[in-house]
Amino acid sequence: MKPVRGILILSLAALVACAGEPVRPSESSDLTIPSSDISFSQISSSEVSSPEVSSSPSSSESSQESEPEPEPSSSESSPEESSSSESFSSSSESSSEQSSEESSQHSSESSSESSSSSSASSSSSIEPYTGYYQGISTTSTGATLKTSLYNLIKGHTDNGYGFAYEAYQTTDVDENGKIIDIYSNQHFDPVKDHQGAPGKGNYSKEGDCYNREHTVPQSVFNEARPMVSDLHHLLPTDGYANNRRSNYPHAEVATATWTSSNGCKLGNSVTSGYTGKAFEVPDQYKGDIARIYFYMVTRYENVLKNWKTFEAFTKNSYPSLSSWAITLYLKWSDMDPVSEKEIKRNDAVYAYQKNRNPFVDHPEFAHRIWDSAK
Repeated sequence: MKPVRGILILSLAALVACAGEPVRPSESSDLTIPSSDISFSQISSSEVSSPEVSSSPSSSESSQESEPEPEPSSSESSPEESSSSESFSSSSESSSEQSSEESSQHSSESSSESSSSSSASSSSSIEPYTGYYQGISTTSTGATLKTSLYNLIKGHTDNGYGFAYEAYQTTDVDENGKIIDIYSNQHFDPVKDHQGAPGKGNYSKEGDCYNREHTVPQSVFNEARPMVSDLHHLLPTDGYANNRRSNYPHAEVATATWTSSNGCKLGNSVTSGYTGKAFEVPDQYKGDIARIYFYMVTRYENVLKNWKTFEAFTKNSYPSLSSWAITLYLKWSDMDPVSEKEIKRNDAVYAYQKNRNPFVDHPEFAHRIWDSAK
């Protein structure tokens, strides 16, 4: 028995010598795992996850299957990303950090995609006419483009002249439900304050009532339909201011003989090429007026030759505008870009007439048509 005991003693000594100094975690390491926290007998090879997504759920995942799933969010990870994050939960800290970084990256990408989708949705929400211009060439210019637009917007639904007061309740009201008047600072009720409503028969000053203003005077086309009732140029304005405008074209005025409450001016024109009487609107509405004139000479290019003389127009299908009017109205359109008011009005009129003012949707069309005709 003594030799065996000696052998055992020598074997134990050899094992101790081979083992050497026990390995200790570095003092700078963030990972400290108490020996009591992990029992090697509790870890099986199937529970050690690889960097790839496990094809079968862990026991902790199975125990949660009966619980309701959380509501998805705009940055929700895909099922693959979620499974990957769960299968890495029992791995080392470095694997968890890698999974967290990947999840953050995917979340950021999802957020970006969600933002892009929202932006596109917002854009389409203000374009009820999507596809309306798909037949219009992106390269055509001059008379060709103008006639293409004429063919697109002609034949609109004519709801009649009397319908205007009903239409104004949606086409020309502000956030307070009052009429937006480009000729005055009055705030008319669209139902109670129009000419012809109870107690609103006549006007002798601003603020008495509002009525229907033909941007292109109705006498020019002999009050004929559909021009007389075309909402794209039929605006609600203060009755007295409308009367002062009379049938004069819109142009620039230096010395005013009359001025409205919002700054409209009546007087002799100082526009190069036209020296007669004119009516000038405030700067914030100059683009609106220009784009209405562009619409009218495009929509009715086929009948302009039959209209009475109007200083801003020529009696032909192209260019249809006098040279001074082309120069002035292109300038006005540029200096006063399309406003939210015009966009909303164009959409509202489209709902009634089933045609649009192309120069509100695409103000660049004006230069493509008339730059060569200056």
